[in-house]
Amino acid sequence: MPHKNLIMRKFQAIVLTLLITLPAFSQTTTEKKKYDLSNRPGDHFMLQLASNQWQGVPDSIKNKMGDLNRSANVYLMLDKPFKGDSRFSVAFGLGIGTSNIYFKKMTVDIASKNSTLPFRNTDSTERFKKFKLTTAFLEIPIEFRFTSNPVNPSKSFKIAIGVRRVLC
Repeated sequence: MPHKNLIMRKFQAIVLTLLITLPAFSQTTTEKKKYDLSNRPGDHFMLQLASNQWQGVPDSIKNKMGDLNRSANVYLMLDKPFKGDSRFSVAFGLGIGTSNIYFKKMTVDIASKNSTLPFRNTDSTERFKKFKLTTAFLEIPIEFRFTSNPVNPSKSFKIAIGVRRVLC
């Protein structure tokens, strides 16, 4: 048993030594980096290109799934970095969002007084080559951004998350 007691005392001595020296490592102070952002542009022009596909479309609506249903959004945004940490910023702006959906042998009655748009099949005598539904909205985008090197944003890792609010 004396051997077991000796091992326990050595273990207690090691743990006590580690606990005593641990506060010595926490006494260092770190200074926050200050970035010179005077040359960084505050406004950004953003262009988004996308492809639209409708999910859960009824069988009565025949849209051209194989075709590229194009969408384009154009925004002018103002970037405001945080004072505490310049790597983080908030951007807000104004933009226009458009969307196009192409249909196959269908027309969309946009002049209808109903609360939902009526889609109707066209017979062979009333058909055009293409049918398209286009929407355009005025939008307000807001983004939360992170830039790893705010002094030189063109050579840094960037990530953003945001929302868009449709005005009309």
